[in-house]
Amino acid sequence: MLLCGASVVRFANGFVDPFKEQKDFVLAAIYIGQTGSVQWHTLYQNRNERKVCYRTEEFDFNKPVDRIKFALRLYNFYFAIGGESNAKSQIAAYKCQVNSHMPKLKSFYTGRGTKRDATNSGEGNARPRMRPRGDDPTELEAHGYIVEPDRIETEDGIFESLRKLPSNLLTVFRPSDPDTMLVAKKIRKESNELEILRLIHLIQPQSEHIITLLDSFHGQSSSWVILPKIMNNVEDWLWYDLNQFSPHLSPVCWGIIKGLAYLHEHHIAHRDIKPENLLVDHKFCLKIIDFDVAVQVRDDDEEVDDHCGTEGWVAPEIEMRSPTYSPIKADRWSCGAVILYIFGRLRQTDTMLETIAKKLKADTPEQRLSLVEWPKWSQPAPVVHVGTVMKRQWSRSSDEETLVELGNDDIGRKRSRIDKPYVDSLAIAVGIHHGGTDIQ
Repeated sequence: MLLCGASVVRFANGFVDPFKEQKDFVLAAIYIGQTGSVQWHTLYQNRNERKVCYRTEEFDFNKPVDRIKFALRLYNFYFAIGGESNAKSQIAAYKCQVNSHMPKLKSFYTGRGTKRDATNSGEGNARPRMRPRGDDPTELEAHGYIVEPDRIETEDGIFESLRKLPSNLLTVFRPSDPDTMLVAKKIRKESNELEILRLIHLIQPQSEHIITLLDSFHGQSSSWVILPKIMNNVEDWLWYDLNQFSPHLSPVCWGIIKGLAYLHEHHIAHRDIKPENLLVDHKFCLKIIDFDVAVQVRDDDEEVDDHCGTEGWVAPEIEMRSPTYSPIKADRWSCGAVILYIFGRLRQTDTMLETIAKKLKADTPEQRLSLVEWPKWSQPAPVVHVGTVMKRQWSRSSDEETLVELGNDDIGRKRSRIDKPYVDSLAIAVGIHHGGTDIQ
């Protein structure tokens, strides 16, 4: 409700004539619960800011005083726009201008909330939503980035941003390009994320399914990376916009496979694959993010002894605290788990992808498919067109071999009557085109 309201506010201030200059469009979003609890959210956009902020007032309909306060609030809000006659004319004018812009708009719904906070790698606890303090904005400004505030103080009070990032992330922009929002991520001192991202950045060609490293630098307190800002992850889409996400299910799942295959091909294990770490941009291109616990290994079989990841998305060997395990093979299990989870939420089927996911999710690490083999899986099943085919056949009465000519109709009709050596020869001739694509 709040996010849709914010979209309306931004639209009105950007396109509706009476509000363009002053940005004084105000929207009341009211939520009334079944128990009588009421939340009145006032949404407005500061004249000098891009983002929409809100203020919340709470009422309890079980209390007579609160019922009177709420009624007065409605009364004041109603007459603030000039009473009934003026309100009707303003609403009519607003609808007219909205309709005139509709061909240019895809949706008012420009943002989505998160179901829950992202979790710390290796822990099941939610990251705190406290804002970064100290010298973080100063460090970023020294490297040419301005931090966008998440709260605005006005004479009417303090307005909070509708959606806040975890505490180690800040929304920033360059003064030369204030309309392009970026993310500044503060790297943990114990993490190899900066080195991993720099390594991936040097690999050519780059993968479209890995988040792009735009910039990186060392500050006084820690290191920073600058990344593109993509608002919605897979979990967001599955909770808030299934209908729009559903047609892009297959490309998104293949994006997970291709992105992880790219990492594994260069001996990088992610170790925290989960829906929250898989962003989907406006073109529905999947991007893998959060390399906080990623490691580089020598090969698929190299094992490590530290256990990390997010509960529910880690392989059985990590869940059971095996002394050592292959992080590459653990990634495969997580990849399969995420794909099956997506299909389960959408209640759709894709035989090939579901078969791949089940094999990736095998309990035994050695039985899991290698993701770098994905080009073979994605090939369509071979279609054998037989015109005149020459095959070798051995005579029953001698060791001499002869050539037998078969037409299209002969293949199916004679298959049950030919010798076993001939069957072996035919199977080799037809099956050679499969080249390992069979995943059944």
